[in-house]
Amino acid sequence: MTDTDFIVDFVRKVIKEEKEKTKKPKPKPKPKGKKYGRNDIIVGYGAGKSAGGRFIGSVNEAGALAKEDPGALMSNLGVKAGGTGLKGAEKILEAAISSTETMKIAFGKLTAKTSGAKGSITVTPGRINSRNGANLLHHVLVGAQGAGIFKAPEAVQLQVYENTIVVHISPYKNSWGE
Repeated sequence: MTDTDFIVDFVRKVIKEEKEKTKKPKPKPKPKGKKYGRNDIIVGYGAGKSAGGRFIGSVNEAGALAKEDPGALMSNLGVKAGGTGLKGAEKILEAAISSTETMKIAFGKLTAKTSGAKGSITVTPGRINSRNGANLLHHVLVGAQGAGIFKAPEAVQLQVYENTIVVHISPYKNSWGE
């Protein structure tokens, strides 16, 4: 082996080592958790957060009524019609929030937004905190589904996000803002 061959081999090894160092390993995709689907209405309190204690009594009562007599819950809230998907959820939540004085006090403004193909409904809590509010609105949608006035062709998620309640379509819990 000549000096030139030795130098060329050495340079090739150095270049090969540098290439291997600069290659970044592909990051493994973060597992998103359980995938939800058709007719699922899920509630999330933010990434990495759990429910965090008991809900206020009226929220628990609404949950019980949503399961046992969803028609009565819809009647109590003044919800007469619904629909399908995010538009149906918007119609139901708007009616529920605006029909009774208690719900008007508990919740503030409801805003529907569309960004490209992704849409959402944002509800600002009034006197109720966002965690209890998200759970109460979840009971409203579950009750509407039980009463037969709401259909969810894809998973509908209610999520606490930056002190608001965001309702959107997603098969993964706590996926808003990702």
